[in-house]
Amino acid sequence: MKLSIVMPVYNAAVFLEQAIHSVLDQGWKDLELILVDDGSVDNSLEICRRYESDMVRCIHTENHGTGHARNTGMKAVRGEWVTFLDNDDLYLDGFLSPDLGNFLDWCTDQGVDLIYTPRLKTDILLEEEPEVLYPEKLDEIPHHVPRLEFWTCIYSAKLLQEKKIRFYEYQLLDVESAFRFQAFSQAKKLLCTPDLPFILIRDNKNSAGNTWNWHHYYQVKTKVYLDLFLNHSSRSDDDALFLYEQFVSLICEYLNFMKEKGCPSQEAKEAFGLLKLYRKTKSSAKNLSLNQHTISCVEVLDQAARRDQAKKIKKDILALPVQSQERAKAKPLPPINTEIVLKKWKELSLNYPRNYEKVKLALKD
Repeated sequence: MKLSIVMPVYNAAVFLEQAIHSVLDQGWKDLELILVDDGSVDNSLEICRRYESDMVRCIHTENHGTGHARNTGMKAVRGEWVTFLDNDDLYLDGFLSPDLGNFLDWCTDQGVDLIYTPRLKTDILLEEEPEVLYPEKLDEIPHHVPRLEFWTCIYSAKLLQEKKIRFYEYQLLDVESAFRFQAFSQAKKLLCTPDLPFILIRDNKNSAGNTWNWHHYYQVKTKVYLDLFLNHSSRSDDDALFLYEQFVSLICEYLNFMKEKGCPSQEAKEAFGLLKLYRKTKSSAKNLSLNQHTISCVEVLDQAARRDQAKKIKKDILALPVQSQERAKAKPLPPINTEIVLKKWKELSLNYPRNYEKVKLALKD
């Protein structure tokens, strides 16, 4: 089997069939679609089971978050290559084809194990002209963290399995920058191309990415960068410096956020536990040459992490009125007609073809 597509599913009944059809309606058979229902409370699981076949597998789990759902799907893949599709997004029509299969065989022969491509983004109804963002050139990617999300890549299953690349599973919030760092830092040969668009992101205003709680964002992302730093093969190279700088900067940002917006008492223990983490792990960064911004952050944290000072800061923050803690409020979705969306999907896809020969020539050059 050439390709495994992993789709995490959670309360997605409004969009789910459109995403599934964007895969199955293309007619290519050398693939599998793995639907992982993450404890949905609507009828998403029922929809998933309706599509089960030789090509579509449905896995049901308790609700543990998107990262856990994707990891569950990755454990089940049988294809040589892996992609990820969220339950409210679409693959461009024409992408899943024998041409793709031949191209992936060529990539295997060339030793390529990660393909980085453009991102198209439009509104939920596909009424707006998509915004197209192109991948950086290989030498423009800082510290193995590309600017575009992990959805824009096609991954060698061998890379993911042998290097044990997984999504971090902190709480229910998914911070996928860790996955990108692992994949891009472990890949031996990457192909970055503007000529292979395949994913259409729909701007779902109710998605977790649009409505996250800022406390959870800072708490989770800070731990992600700390874990990446502590697990990095070297504690003194440029990547280690980058990871530690992110960790320190995020704690400082979080402190400033709480001083401005307040902090609910139920979040305070977790929030100020980050200062303890900083204090415990500071010695691990002793060989790093920190930049001036990070040195300033370290000075702030050294002061704030003192037990007496931390108690005072916590008391002052808890005394503040708590302002909105969410990135944005969820909004009612417009009526969504699957038949109309899929018609627009086919029409839109015609404007974004792939040029495999151009990609091959670019790699040879």
